[in-house]
Amino acid sequence: MGMISTRSEMLILLSVFAIILLSFLYIYSASYAQQTQPNSQTKLKTNTKVISVSQPAQSPATLAHKLPSVKIKSPIRGQQVLVGSNLTISGTSTDNATTNCGVYVIADSIKPYQKTVPMGKGAGANDYSTWIYPLTPKYTTIKKGANEITAKISCAAMPKNLTKFYSINITGVTTSPVVTNNSTNSSPSSIIKLPFT
Repeated sequence: MGMISTRSEMLILLSVFAIILLSFLYIYSASYAQQTQPNSQTKLKTNTKVISVSQPAQSPATLAHKLPSVKIKSPIRGQQVLVGSNLTISGTSTDNATTNCGVYVIADSIKPYQKTVPMGKGAGANDYSTWIYPLTPKYTTIKKGANEITAKISCAAMPKNLTKFYSINITGVTTSPVVTNNSTNSSPSSIIKLPFT
């Protein structure tokens, strides 16, 4: 009988320990769920007052609007450009005067990325909502055939910077680019010279 009593006591102690452990886990998980749940309300007691704090939910669509984006507007995808010409690359981005972003370009993977000139109407030096970059021989020039131009926006964020890319291909040609009204007619009036700076 002494052995059963010891086993019974051990089972009771183990049961009490298991109940305490499960209670702790339940309280901890409920507390954790309350902290991570969207639209949750946290109540804080201070002496006799209860303060409620609401946290707005952030849907995936809302988070997507916070991600940066960048686009090259000129030259356009597939455009023919004279070989060796100076070219002004321009574009837009989601940056504004209050965000901490920068826009850079790279041509034909020739590093380093080149910082663009902010042209936005906000705070000038910090507003990359519109931007330009004059491609000159000091960095590189348009070469015959396919040329890839990539724009990059990089925004300071925690724990990691947010970065997006946008690329186009243009074609370097040795004669003035030809634009035709249809594929069978190439009259002199259809030849245009692109403006370069």
